[in-house]
Amino acid sequence: MTDRLPDGVSGSGDRLELQHDWDQSNSLAVTIMEGLERVSGRRNDSFDPLHETVDVDALESLFAPRTGGEPRGPGEVSFELDGFAVTVTSDGTVLVGPL
Repeated sequence: MTDRLPDGVSGSGDRLELQHDWDQSNSLAVTIMEGLERVSGRRNDSFDPLHETVDVDALESLFAPRTGGEPRGPGEVSFELDGFAVTVTSDGTVLVGPL
């Protein structure tokens, strides 16, 4: 039996790619922490607080679609948290993997 990843999630080795849905009620922080949990096998409360590493509100403002739904221009932000590399791109892709 093989483990299937949910829609919007793909993985290769120990890296994981998630697609944040800007239309859902979940924040970008939830998507990031979900990726960290899946890659590490740890609970999200075992990580350093995300807000101490990156300003998630600013990250959302930077990449969330403009009023009216127009996408932002291309870009990405990368940071490290507890031994993991996280990259968020302007299209909502969240990449998570060990350093």
